[in-house]
Amino acid sequence: MKIAIRSDASPEIGTGHVMRMLALAQYLKKRGADVYFMSYELPDALRQRLHAEGLSVVAISEEPGSIGDAQRVIRHGKENCTTWTIVDGYHFKSEYQNAFRSNGMRVLFLDDYVHCERYSADVVLNQNCYADRSLGYCAESADTKFLMGAQFALLRDEFRSRKAPEREFNESISHVLVTLGGADPDNGTQKILEILEAVTEHQLEIKVIIGGANPHVEPLAAFIKKSRHRSSLVTSVTDMWELMDWADMAITAAGTTTMELCYMGLPSLVCVLADNQLRVVKKLEDLGIVQSLGDIRIWDEQDAYSKLVLFLENRSLRKEMGGRGSALVDGAGVSRVYKTLLEEAVSLREACISDERQVWEWANDALVREMSFNQAEILWKDHQNWYRQQLKSAEVLFYIASDDDGPLGQVRFTKTGDHSVISMSLASRARGKGLGSCLIHKATVEYFNKLAVDEVIGYVKTNNAPSLNSFRQAGYDQTEESSSSDNNVVTFRARRNSFHETTI
Repeated sequence: MKIAIRSDASPEIGTGHVMRMLALAQYLKKRGADVYFMSYELPDALRQRLHAEGLSVVAISEEPGSIGDAQRVIRHGKENCTTWTIVDGYHFKSEYQNAFRSNGMRVLFLDDYVHCERYSADVVLNQNCYADRSLGYCAESADTKFLMGAQFALLRDEFRSRKAPEREFNESISHVLVTLGGADPDNGTQKILEILEAVTEHQLEIKVIIGGANPHVEPLAAFIKKSRHRSSLVTSVTDMWELMDWADMAITAAGTTTMELCYMGLPSLVCVLADNQLRVVKKLEDLGIVQSLGDIRIWDEQDAYSKLVLFLENRSLRKEMGGRGSALVDGAGVSRVYKTLLEEAVSLREACISDERQVWEWANDALVREMSFNQAEILWKDHQNWYRQQLKSAEVLFYIASDDDGPLGQVRFTKTGDHSVISMSLASRARGKGLGSCLIHKATVEYFNKLAVDEVIGYVKTNNAPSLNSFRQAGYDQTEESSSSDNNVVTFRARRNSFHETTI
């Protein structure tokens, strides 16, 4: 796939939109996608970070969020055969999405608080912990897909490549991490440091992270130099995992960092910097994952200080928070979004006589034969007889899967009594990209929608690791393993009543 990401960053906007897009870009790039950014404004430090990740940046000169902006991205996308455009930013509205849809361009649209009147993107993603359809999303089309909730949290490579640490929750805290995002235009960081400075009962080591868009470096450095605690300023961070692993607690804003803190099981005090963060803090506090310090714009300094002191001294509270955060964010959000993009780019149609030779060639592929229950080469005449019987049979539904570059593989369902048996094979070019699970999931959903069958069963040889993984990731339940004289077989089942709730 070729992916364009349209997002901006500045002291006013912040850096959160681009940083979460970096997380998705890293994952897409590792799976062979060609990813590039299109931006009107980026701080130099963030631009350099993208370049260091091997991601190019195309400059946008049109007014951000305007129709001219959309037309520029669409024109570039068509010239470069872009598969998906991913849009993240509050200045992109309904008309912006419509421009892509009306030009036949696929769009994934990031949202946090239903900031558009209507949504016409192919996929809408809200990764916040409170997100679900009850927020009142209004879709232009019934085929718009909504990905809602923390299960889709976009974590960068530095988190996904390592497990969250096994934390020891000591009676007292010594290591404090302060991070209020990449911009912090109102210098809420200093307000936090002033409260920490009032803590005299504990000797703290404080690391203060500021981003490349932060305009308050000099006053913060001067304040830290005079601190009673052992404090340091950390800039140009490339490994947040290491800093969160070091910390005993964090004080943060209610942005994308909260999802990283949840994954790391790091207990946190969270403050509000903007209106769109109010709902995040309330939900996380209701779930018992964080404690709120309130709205930093209408700061009650004494109340915040009291909450901080209680937090420092309450080991059991911190331990409970860490465990609940880890349970909320499992680190697989980017893979779920990736598989959705793959699935949405795949189309299914019923097989016809013109597919006869293509299916025969797939069936005789060396790897397919090796993993089949009958490994003998299939003769052309035998295939012709079999294939034409399949097309005529009322008990068989035979799909050909394709993407923009052509056929990807086949999925076949054969009804047997009160259930159906699924069979799937991929073209060689489609292997190793996660497409197996996408084809199985998409075809199974369509099959259940089309026919009154309650259960689909798949049989896979135990040495066929890619197919075993594909069925598991597609939402099938592994129910049993059996042996015959020739093969060891794993049985997978998908049931109508539960499968539609499955998210790959």
